[in-house]
Amino acid sequence: MSAPVLVAGLQPTYLPESVVHLPILWGYLRCYCQQFPELGPGIYSWPAPLWRTRRVEEMLEETGDPAVLAVSSYVWNQRNSHRLARAVKERDPGCLVVYGGPNVPSQPSSYLADHPWIDLLVHGEGERPFAGILREFRQARPDWGKVSGVSFQRRGQQHFTEPSPRLESLDFPSPVLEGLMDPFLEQVRREQPYAVVIAGLETNRGCPYSCAFCDWGMATHSRVRRYPKDRIFKELDWAASKGISVVWLHDANFGLFPGDPDIVRHAAELKARTGFPQAFYALGFAKNNKDRTFEISQLIADSVLDPYVDSVNFSLQTVSQATLEAVGRDNIPLQNYRDLADRYAREGYSLHPDLILPLPGETLQSFKQGYADLASWPHVERIQVYAATVLPNAPMAQPEYRERYQLRTRVAPLGEPLSPELGIAEERVEVVVSTSTMSEAEHVQGKLFVAFVRALELHRLTRQLRRYAARLGGPPVHEFYDALAASQLGGEGLLAPMLRAIQAEIASGLTGDELVWPWDVAARDGTRLKYHKALALDVVTEPERFSSELRAFLLELLSQRRRPALDELLRYQADFWVLPDFDPRDPDCYRFAYEHDWPGFLERGEGDEPLARPTRVVYQPPPMWSQLGYQGGVDEWRKFVLAEHMPHLDFCCHGLEGRQVSYL
Repeated sequence: MSAPVLVAGLQPTYLPESVVHLPILWGYLRCYCQQFPELGPGIYSWPAPLWRTRRVEEMLEETGDPAVLAVSSYVWNQRNSHRLARAVKERDPGCLVVYGGPNVPSQPSSYLADHPWIDLLVHGEGERPFAGILREFRQARPDWGKVSGVSFQRRGQQHFTEPSPRLESLDFPSPVLEGLMDPFLEQVRREQPYAVVIAGLETNRGCPYSCAFCDWGMATHSRVRRYPKDRIFKELDWAASKGISVVWLHDANFGLFPGDPDIVRHAAELKARTGFPQAFYALGFAKNNKDRTFEISQLIADSVLDPYVDSVNFSLQTVSQATLEAVGRDNIPLQNYRDLADRYAREGYSLHPDLILPLPGETLQSFKQGYADLASWPHVERIQVYAATVLPNAPMAQPEYRERYQLRTRVAPLGEPLSPELGIAEERVEVVVSTSTMSEAEHVQGKLFVAFVRALELHRLTRQLRRYAARLGGPPVHEFYDALAASQLGGEGLLAPMLRAIQAEIASGLTGDELVWPWDVAARDGTRLKYHKALALDVVTEPERFSSELRAFLLELLSQRRRPALDELLRYQADFWVLPDFDPRDPDCYRFAYEHDWPGFLERGEGDEPLARPTRVVYQPPPMWSQLGYQGGVDEWRKFVLAEHMPHLDFCCHGLEGRQVSYL
């Protein structure tokens, strides 16, 4: 009778139940092991994998009686995986419990002593060590010391075996093409007919980088190996034939190989012909190949394989050279990103840079300067700021690194709080709150600056005024917004109460970010809104007051300089704003006339001061109004603009897309 091998790869609890990932890890382990006769059918069986995170009792009912339980452990499932594995071991002490995955410490630790239900830890790439475990498990008295790439506890001591050689070739059978994913997909479609199914596939393995905040390079630091191209194409064909919504490449360096653009072209052709996949992502792009990365991103955008349609993500993490050196990322030239961003902008793509706060080496000043500079780029629509998390196998987790950069951390919930009735453990993550170069108080100020600049610069509520000040020799972008925030707080301006409320919210939940942690504040009417929307809402609710305060601020900021046509400039800025009483059916809401050429002076950089030339500006109806059926009225306005899924550049400002400028 064959021995059952159960693989548990529990999905993140912060994902909606309607999002389902294919159990590709289970498929890889099974396909690799079953190619060896001594591990094939009749020796081991592979029941359906365990992937739903539920009450322990419910998950235990699904496990059956496995001879081997293989657990994939990461930050999003570690605590619930522990609860499951412990229950399985208590029910059957003879079950071999094996842990692998990024949360398994690669260095000597108390992990096995702290979790005595675990028999073996697998370190690094898992297929070869796991096959060795299954071979040894068949012996009457297994000797785990014979299996490479594992560690185990013996007489109170953790023992490591020699590292397992990485797979030189990735030509073992594909779980997709072997049909292993079909029964799982049929079950999901039967039980959750409206589920969004994500197929996580690989085109290559390996990462040559060792960024301090990432455990990827440390786990796979090696020559990057590629799967056969024909196999990749056939897997995409399968995804399209099965109506898979999203293909998500689990590559650290997609775009490294010359043929990678062909993979995107194939996905685009499939979507054009079948409608699937609807979206195609790469988790990580090649860092030092600008031309190929541009070509791939262009293909994804032009083929509408990204829901943002014409946007490009930039995983910058920081724009401080000192920080790049501190986190081991200085072998990825910052100029590469700048050149690539300019190239995207020239082609009309919007940009979505990513930053991490606080990273070692980053100061409050360097972060503000970098964030504000990015926000001022014309084609940057959003800057995603992530919390700096400490992953077990990343360099940042090492004691000497923590001490060198004086990392202070907190353990925080991962995602929204879960209802106790669910019986699911709250997953947690270690988050950096201060470093040797940024105190906790400065961390708070950095995040407050993010909220302020996102509301005013990225929403374009004050962008024209900021450009005006710069054209007249005013301060750089970060100093402009520092001064404006100080003016609002010191003079009890319109935004002062909201800024203080946001600061208090940040200080009380410093481990939060904009992605998987709540990041909202009570607006004037008590509605919980994202920080940037709450600030923008105050502006468009009392536009006259805010314009008056901006006038006083600019007069003081530019006190020793000429300030030509300042009052008309303030009107030009305010005409961008879409107010709650905006009527999309009234043509006059889109037409404005001025005595000076503001588009030429502020956007094209013409002249030393605005040219006195009568100018007419006609905006196109913002997409949120024209495409979504908005009919006007304050209540409808709030319902439309406050929805978090609403494109944030459209909710409070006219867009420049389709704008017409003419001269009288």
